[in-house]
Amino acid sequence: MVTLPYLTPYVFTPARLVAPTALLGVMTAEWLATGYGFGGLMNEARGNLDYGMIWAVAFITVSVANHVTCRSSLVKRGRNCSEVHSRKRQARTRRL
Repeated sequence: MVTLPYLTPYVFTPARLVAPTALLGVMTAEWLATGYGFGGLMNEARGNLDYGMIWAVAFITVSVANHVTCRSSLVKRGRNCSEVHSRKRQARTRRL
C-alpha cells in the first residue's frame, strides 16, 4: 500500500513543470478559436493598438503561472505559504 506522503513528489513535480505550459496552451486556444478569455482580450487589444492592455494581460498570466508553480513547489515540500512568509519576516527582523 502506498501512503500519500510518499506519493506527493511524484504528483507535484509534474504539476509544477506543466502549469505554465498549460496556461500558455489555454491562452493560445482562446486567441485562435474562441475569442474569449485572456487570449481574446490580447487579440482585441492588439487590434486596438492598446499596448498597455497587452502588457497587463501578459503580467497577469505570468503572475498566475508563477503562483501555481510556487504553490505546487511548496505543497511538494510539505509547507504552506504562511510558513514561508513568517520565516521571511523573522529573518528580516533579525537583521534589523
